[in-house]
Amino acid sequence: MSPAVGVPQHKLYESPNSRSIEIFNWFITASTNPISNASECDALQASLGLPLPEMTFGRNLLTLEHRPSGWKYSFTTDGALRNVRNGELREGDGGVKVGYADKWLQSRTGPSSTLPMPPTVQAKPYDWTYT
Repeated sequence: MSPAVGVPQHKLYESPNSRSIEIFNWFITASTNPISNASECDALQASLGLPLPEMTFGRNLLTLEHRPSGWKYSFTTDGALRNVRNGELREGDGGVKVGYADKWLQSRTGPSSTLPMPPTVQAKPYDWTYT
């Protein structure tokens, strides 16, 4: 059995909507806030141009800060949703296609049917219900 490793010196901070840790030269904060209200969702949806998930936590964020250098980065809801591809998917876009979609479609078409099979394609990434 290997010897126990000591916990590095750190400080924890907590408030009703955030938790932070200061460790080495880093200050890391996670902010958790209530679900966005209708006007916040409407504004975000209008700026993104795509439908939002039913429950959007628009004011949640994770911030990483390296205090000696002044470097700081925040992961935000807005920033994450801006990276969702809006429009037709291309190869490598990461869309979702149900594994048995083609077999299911074939089972719904009679063996003597002369109708061509419609192609199954990846779902748009903002079909939040199934992804």
